[in-house]
Amino acid sequence: MGLILDTSVIITAEREAKRGITTTIDRISADRAEEACYLTFTIAGELACGTSASPQRDGERLCQPYATLPWSREISWQY
Repeated sequence: MGLILDTSVIITAEREAKRGITTTIDRISADRAEEACYLTFTIAGELACGTSASPQRDGERLCQPYATLPWSREISWQY
C-alpha cells in the first residue's frame, strides 16, 4: 500500500542529516522496507513555505525522494 510521511518526519530527517545522522529515516526504511513512501500535496506545500525550504530549490530537494500523491474527492476516500 504505502506510507504517507508527514512534515515532522521530513523536517526531523533533514535536521538529522545536517548533523550527519540518519536515525529517523533509516528506522522508517527498515521497518517499512516493502512499502513506498509518499507525500500529500498539503505536506509538499507545508515544506515549500517553511523556513527549511527557502529558497525554492531546498523545498524541491526535500520533496524529491518521495512521490506526491494526487488529490480529488474520490481519491481522498482511498487515503
